[in-house]
Amino acid sequence: MRVTEVKEPTIYPAVETIREIQQLGLLCGLLPADGKLREFLEMALAADGGLLASRIAPVSDLHPHAVKAWIESFCPSQNRDEKAWIKWQSKSENMSAAIQELRDVEQRMGFKLTAEKLS
Repeated sequence: MRVTEVKEPTIYPAVETIREIQQLGLLCGLLPADGKLREFLEMALAADGGLLASRIAPVSDLHPHAVKAWIESFCPSQNRDEKAWIKWQSKSENMSAAIQELRDVEQRMGFKLTAEKLS
């Protein structure tokens, strides 16, 4: 694969955000069609974003234990789709397969998607 020359400085706004969107798209495009991570993400995309958005507040700490508590603070929901999404996560065979699929895609891309706290 040939890498093209990067031109600096970037002359258009939001280039970092554009790259984040492209990276998410690439990650999704590399997932196996019958994979567990794709199944999980499809469930998340099918959920009513308005219901979830009404309950969420910004995360205060990115430590994995703090993020777990933050996620659990707006779950469970009475929404059927969200309940299925939460139940899916509690099955170790689902999460184990999803972890491996994500690691495989990250290896292929050569980078990890990571969270960064906004200031």
